[in-house]
Amino acid sequence: MRGSKWRYFLLSLFIITPIISKQVGEGYDGVVHTIEKQGFENLQIKMENSHIKIAYENRVYRSEMNAMGSILTTILNSDIADSVSLTPMNKMLPLTEIGVNLDDFSSFLKGNTDNTTFSSQISVNMVHGDWDELENIPVLNPSSKRLEVTINPGIEAMFHTSQGPAIWKLNLIPKVSYSFRKGTQFVLEGIIPLYYQFHEETKQIKLGSAYISYMHKLNNSLWTSTTMGVFPWKTAYRGGSFRDFYRYGISNETAQFYLNGKINLSMKLDYTAHLDYLDGVWGYHSASLGKFTWRGNLGYRFNKQDIHINLGHGKNLYEKSLTELEITRSFREIDIGFHARWNEGDEFSHFTLGLLLDIPVPFFQIQNNAVILNSFKRFWWEFSYHDNPQGGFPKTKTSVLDFQKRMYPSYIKNNTKLFLKNN
Repeated sequence: MRGSKWRYFLLSLFIITPIISKQVGEGYDGVVHTIEKQGFENLQIKMENSHIKIAYENRVYRSEMNAMGSILTTILNSDIADSVSLTPMNKMLPLTEIGVNLDDFSSFLKGNTDNTTFSSQISVNMVHGDWDELENIPVLNPSSKRLEVTINPGIEAMFHTSQGPAIWKLNLIPKVSYSFRKGTQFVLEGIIPLYYQFHEETKQIKLGSAYISYMHKLNNSLWTSTTMGVFPWKTAYRGGSFRDFYRYGISNETAQFYLNGKINLSMKLDYTAHLDYLDGVWGYHSASLGKFTWRGNLGYRFNKQDIHINLGHGKNLYEKSLTELEITRSFREIDIGFHARWNEGDEFSHFTLGLLLDIPVPFFQIQNNAVILNSFKRFWWEFSYHDNPQGGFPKTKTSVLDFQKRMYPSYIKNNTKLFLKNN
């Protein structure tokens, strides 16, 4: 009898244990395959006991919160881990780390836990100290294999004109982007006119912008963005007709986050020279005739209300000091903003006031191994009274704050309900 028990123990040790190990391995491989099949790129996955770490880049879901919910659900259904650390990335640079206990997520998913309770159970950290370990983890489904093409709208309006209460300009703006190394991106934008009620001379297919940008994370909370290329500026009257004005040159922005993203402090420096375009002819000024512009920003994020207040001051292309106040309120995926801008020497009546609306829209996406084709995922529109284009600064479109993709701890904790939404 005793010998039979020993034989049974040895049988369990050499047969049943390998079967269990195989099941765990198959579960892990299945999770990796599922997440990769969902379209997530630059995947780096590490399993430690019952805890799984996943770094990834999302170009499939419109909302990063929806993307996180999809991955968490996949891990929960696989039953291979008790807890998860998610690190969303942009251009292979980690943005933040979210820690979730899967029992807590399961309760939230079933409706047994409310949003406030679940928000208090997760951890979110912009200054996590172990991101260097990602350097040693193999990358699956790298984004460097794919060219991304996005079709965007361009809408401009003028109100209270001699031609009527409102006149419009509508463009189609195809954007081609390619990331060829960490933090680096090449972007080419075109402009295809569809409907013009003003500046008819400029109704032609033309360049929107062309630039190379490099985003670098110096440490856990210090970022720098360097961009070189041709940037749009404004449409203005010159030489007997309206024409499109551009700037070419280099721009650098350095931004520091404090208190886990609650405070941001940044300085942007540009050196650019003049370009203009009309009827296939480019006019330009020598780079030696370029101008320096600079702008400093101080921002504060209110945790509970999802309100971001930003105060900016700098010197623009008109060589005037400019001061601007921006207030943005987020309602889940919708942003509504207000700005007030004043140039040195302007009369008080020339104060520029404006509203900004940034909303999610339905989109399509087609992809294969070489190309991702998207329609625009968000509609952005700004209305200003006594407008001064971008306050007289080159539109470099490579802001460190925009690069964060809303992955601020306060925004994540306030909007965990978006984990439950499908794209």
